[in-house]
Amino acid sequence: MGWRESPPSSPLLLCLFALLMFALSANAQSSCNTPTIVNLEFPEGREDAPIPANAVGFSKLIQATSNQPSTFSVEDTDVSTKNFTKYFDINFYGFANPPGIYIDMKLGIDRDGPTSSVDDDVDILQYRIVCQALPGSNLKQIFSVLNIGILDQNDNPPQFVNAPYSFNVNELTPVGLTVFRLISSTDLDEGDNKQVEYFLEKSPTAQFDGTPYFEIPLLEQGQISVTRTLDFESMLRATNGNASETYFNMTLTAKDKGIPPRSSETFVIITISDGDDLGPEFIYDTCLPSKIPNGKNCVRPNYRTTIESNSNQASTLVFTPVPVDQNNPTATTDIIIQDRDSLNNAVRCQVVSTVPIGYENRFQSFATLVLGSAKQYRCSISYLANSSISRSTVPTLDLIVLIQEESEQGRIDYATVEVTVMQANNFDPVISASSTIGYILENSRRETIVSETLALDNLLKLTFSDQDMLPTDPEQGYDIIVSGGAPFTVSADGYVLLNTETLDYETNPQYTLIVRIREQSGGRESNPISLTINVVNENDFNPVFDSNQNYVGSIVQGVYSAPQVLLTIKILAPPSYLLINTRADPASSPGTLTVSPNGVLSLSGTLTAGETYFAFIRATDQGTPPRSADTTVVVNVTPLDNQPPRFTSNQYTIFVSEAVPQNSNLFVLPATDPNSSILVFHITSITPQNFFPFFTINGNILLNARVFDRESIEEHKVSVRVADTEGNFDTAEVTVSILDANDESPKFTQPSYSFVVDENQPRGTNAGKVQASDNDLEGSPNSRVYYSILPGLDGSDFSIDGSSGKLTALRPFDYELKNVYQVLVEATDLGVSPRETVVPVTVYVRDLQDSPPVSEETTSSRSAACQNKFQEHLSLHFL
Repeated sequence: MGWRESPPSSPLLLCLFALLMFALSANAQSSCNTPTIVNLEFPEGREDAPIPANAVGFSKLIQATSNQPSTFSVEDTDVSTKNFTKYFDINFYGFANPPGIYIDMKLGIDRDGPTSSVDDDVDILQYRIVCQALPGSNLKQIFSVLNIGILDQNDNPPQFVNAPYSFNVNELTPVGLTVFRLISSTDLDEGDNKQVEYFLEKSPTAQFDGTPYFEIPLLEQGQISVTRTLDFESMLRATNGNASETYFNMTLTAKDKGIPPRSSETFVIITISDGDDLGPEFIYDTCLPSKIPNGKNCVRPNYRTTIESNSNQASTLVFTPVPVDQNNPTATTDIIIQDRDSLNNAVRCQVVSTVPIGYENRFQSFATLVLGSAKQYRCSISYLANSSISRSTVPTLDLIVLIQEESEQGRIDYATVEVTVMQANNFDPVISASSTIGYILENSRRETIVSETLALDNLLKLTFSDQDMLPTDPEQGYDIIVSGGAPFTVSADGYVLLNTETLDYETNPQYTLIVRIREQSGGRESNPISLTINVVNENDFNPVFDSNQNYVGSIVQGVYSAPQVLLTIKILAPPSYLLINTRADPASSPGTLTVSPNGVLSLSGTLTAGETYFAFIRATDQGTPPRSADTTVVVNVTPLDNQPPRFTSNQYTIFVSEAVPQNSNLFVLPATDPNSSILVFHITSITPQNFFPFFTINGNILLNARVFDRESIEEHKVSVRVADTEGNFDTAEVTVSILDANDESPKFTQPSYSFVVDENQPRGTNAGKVQASDNDLEGSPNSRVYYSILPGLDGSDFSIDGSSGKLTALRPFDYELKNVYQVLVEATDLGVSPRETVVPVTVYVRDLQDSPPVSEETTSSRSAACQNKFQEHLSLHFL
């Protein structure tokens, strides 16, 4: 036992002192007189850590006394787990307040054992106090019990058991149900320090927040329950179909009730599994999708197919989707069905009814799993043998197809298959004509329509018919076959059109056409029909002189009192001749030129070498209207000797419109002869070469022997030669540059156009665009195209941009009121004499879901009552 002046003091120690003074007052008076039990408490601390000298609460009074009547010591007992002398001292503090015997803790003791069991906790340490009387005293040795309690401090956080946690919850789990009960934790402390509460929070890295869906209603119990309806499909859609990611990652916190509290965290993975809460559905690319969350891929699914009228042959139906694929309108599709859940229940299909009613037993349907798929099924529908349906009675038929998942709920859905009963191809098509004799003017433009009268006042028209077709059927398509080598074709609507730019009565006054038609779908062919097309003559040729050049003559100088016949001018037809002008060079020359009505040219008078006489002659035919041609006669008075002629240049360039008529005078070749000899002009070559030359020479005038086409040849080079009567000659080259004329009509890129516009779109909605081009000179007014809408049909419902061809709706359209509009668009060029082309345009209005809402989920029922109410469901489904 050691002795010190005083123990460490504090207000807390003074309070403990007062209590101990009362408890030990008897001992204070009797020292070692009576055995007793002493109970002390010390706060726990870090094991074996030294206690600071000024620490509060680590010095305890066991006997108040102002003197030292006895000797005190403390001994370990059999149940002592801590050596007293290692962790404690016993001291007498004579100057303490109050003075007495104190026990001091000098090293920390950890109350908490290594496990959560109380068996390994250090709660109470038991020792024996030995009180030995001082020498000379008559007191004996007394033994007392010392119990030292170690007070718990909140120095341990809770520890989860078997964490982290993960479990599965089905999306159909009802709200309020407890779904997990295995959360537990341990805390080495005791009392409130050991009491734990649990809290759920969203994990910072979680994709989905689970706090709105799960809670721990009783914080002390750690049981997780559902607080909101779960939805597997929305999570699956958010993960792009990855079912392995449909889980909530939540942070779980365990917090004790100590002061201050301690806590620890783990995480909880709650995986949401699919439940059977969705029915089956139809799937195809162009259908109308649902607008509600997790709705069907296809709302009001609809398909089209055909069967042959009165057929007793079994066949498997082939379907096209409704609406059709705009990029591939003829594409077919399978009826694909599937369970909307990921449970992949099998789905079966059946034709349960028809409109009109009573034909469902003529069809058979079954579903087979699509190869390579775990959930999609193909619904095949067959038309049974010996189940003929006549189109005269039932031209169209709707099949009501029911699909049902094979599950306990047996959910269902419906689709409609529109069946068109097609006529069997039993008859050949027939051609009839308003007349088998037609008329057309020569020189008519390409695509001129043949008339059935010589007066050209009524068009010849062929009519195509087929006994297999009903009046209400869509128009049959035919391939039109024209033979016989005639320059004509037949349009799809039966008009005979000219198919060339050169129709010449003088070349061929009559043509024979053999016309047949062949069905585009069935392949049957009509009997041929023979048409005779007469070309109506026009006075389209000028008289042609017997020389393709100007006439040149010569006469030896001298005095001629009688007219000297120089030459005779001849043409192919017998027109009248008229001498329209004469002159002489020099003007004072005394000679006189005359021409008779039959073309005989004569010269008289005194003629001197070097003089030149000119006669300008016109020949006129007797046609209506009359046509004429001019030529020039040059008469040179020659001396006894001769010199070669000369062109004024060896290169000439002239510009000629492609619209000039055939045999027009293009250029007077400028050549002279020093001896005033008769000159003869010839063409030696033409570039580019052609089997039928483009040019000829009449006298000294260059003419076009053919009609020009700038779009084919823009420039010609003509090499010419001039020679006198003695064989002397000169050469030159004439470049003929062809100028553009407005001889090409605009051409649309398609023979007709069709566009699709959604209903209920505002005024100004783009309805489509047409386009035409003109082959005249690029950049000129002749090739610029302007678009307009012709009056009539549905033209008042649209406007068109004259420059771009963009068609615009002038009002919203309503599919239920009218769903097809027809417009005629005209393309006109901007040439001096504008040319135009017309194309038909069809605008289809696409139906949208603007009717009253449609029930998308059909409740399952296998009872007879469901079948009795089928027509009611059907009416609702197809609103």
